[in-house]
Amino acid sequence: RIAMLATLGVITTEAGFRLPGYISFSQDLKFSDIPGSLDGAYFGIPIAGWVQIAAFIAALDIAVFRQDPDLPPGDVVQDLPIQWVRYDDPEVKAFKLNIERN
Repeated sequence: RIAMLATLGVITTEAGFRLPGYISFSQDLKFSDIPGSLDGAYFGIPIAGWVQIAAFIAALDIAVFRQDPDLPPGDVVQDLPIQWVRYDDPEVKAFKLNIERN
C-alpha cells in the first residue's frame, strides 16, 4: 500500500499537481519547492514531516484498520462504514485473489 501511494505521489507531482501552501513554516518550505522525483521527495521533506507521516500511518494501522484475529487476513474493515466485498464462494475468492496478484 505504501509503495502504491508513493508511486502515485511521484506520478502526480511529476505531472505538475502540487498542494498549495507550506510543507514547513519553520523552514519556509513550500510544497512547490519539493522536487517531483523520488529522491527529491525523499530528501526534500524534512525529518519532522517523515515522522508525522509514519505516526499517522501507525495510528491508522493500530486504531482504525486493526486486524481482528477472528477474521481472515486483510479483512480490516470490521465495523467501519465502508462497502467491503466478501466472497463466500471459494472458487470466486481464489480467482479474485489470483487476479490481484498477477
